[in-house]
Amino acid sequence: MGGGQIRKFKRSTRELLPRPLRRVSRRKWIPWSWIERLHRELPEENLQALFAAYRLISTELPIDTLASRSIPGEYAGCHRCGYCCAQLNPGPVEKYEFDKWVDRKALIKDFFHACERPRSPPHFDGFYFQGVRLKQCPFLLVNPKDNKQFCSVYHFGPGHRPSACENFRPNYPRCEITQKPLVF
Repeated sequence: MGGGQIRKFKRSTRELLPRPLRRVSRRKWIPWSWIERLHRELPEENLQALFAAYRLISTELPIDTLASRSIPGEYAGCHRCGYCCAQLNPGPVEKYEFDKWVDRKALIKDFFHACERPRSPPHFDGFYFQGVRLKQCPFLLVNPKDNKQFCSVYHFGPGHRPSACENFRPNYPRCEITQKPLVF
């Protein structure tokens, strides 16, 4: 999608948002290309929930500081296009994992909700916000200085993100998008 189409999508999306969320939509770390790809055909309530999530994240996390941190050596070959993380589904998490987030006051807890299944242990499913299922991880943001994607909870360490994210490795040995070798 070209820059002009994304600008048009941004403008039309902002018109749908209540005033407090419009301010959030102007932040430079908003991943507009992913929003356009994943939310273009969804109802207005999905976009409003996503931007409400961004509003919460922006009040709770030092986004500018986190964006400037480099990724660890084991991911040095990652191109940080965001594709892997945007496609990653954290899946359900068990109650003990959710309880750890609550104990640590990890922000991720606000993006999972309880799901009940007959004859199965309690579990929590993500990513949800204000009762709406989000089509992308709300913690995947863009560093406006280099236009690369970053995880806004990665540097808080283990226990602050789903185990699917903690155990994830980029598409080794080749990035599926760029087809370039990843160097580890």
